[in-house]
Amino acid sequence: MDYKNEIEAIKEQMVVLQEKIDNIVYNLEEQQLYEEVEKPFKVGDRVQFKTWEEMENEYGLDIDFDIQTYCDFRKGMKHLCGTYATIKQINGEGVELSDFTANGDTLWCYSLDMLKHAENEPKWVFTEDEKAILRNVDSKYKYLVRDKSNELWIHGEKPKKVCTCNCWATSWNGVTYLSNIFEFSNIFKCIQWTDEEPCEFRKYI
Repeated sequence: MDYKNEIEAIKEQMVVLQEKIDNIVYNLEEQQLYEEVEKPFKVGDRVQFKTWEEMENEYGLDIDFDIQTYCDFRKGMKHLCGTYATIKQINGEGVELSDFTANGDTLWCYSLDMLKHAENEPKWVFTEDEKAILRNVDSKYKYLVRDKSNELWIHGEKPKKVCTCNCWATSWNGVTYLSNIFEFSNIFKCIQWTDEEPCEFRKYI
């Protein structure tokens, strides 16, 4: 019995089958490589806005002189450059942020290409408005703290946290209540009762 034609047909089928196997293996490897690529950001990451110069060099300007990031980084957003936030949600290239160190910025549209991982974020980060307030504080005061009842105080001498009385105290009476208008607003929100050390604020303004 002549099996020559049948053998040739089987060989052809094997070639076709091998091509299919190779394609499947290739696709699986590509998928695995894609899945193994470290995503640049994830929910919960602390991030920092790039500088205007970094973004302009990377993405260029449009006809309105805004930066051509995925969501346009507009001139009105310049005050965000160098400030910090936390990723709350990622939607493709878009991103929702929280815990800003700049105030009043939740209504802008943000995208991942505006951001970089936060490096060496200072423990206390003040907004420009907060810095302006603190620059006008009498020079004898150096430390800013918040007590457990949410009141803000400034001290001339480094205070110690006294948990038994839920406040910060010094041996010197050079201390003053900052202002009740700041207690429950977003201003000076980086100062918390949970701070282990008092903030020597002049280092940050």
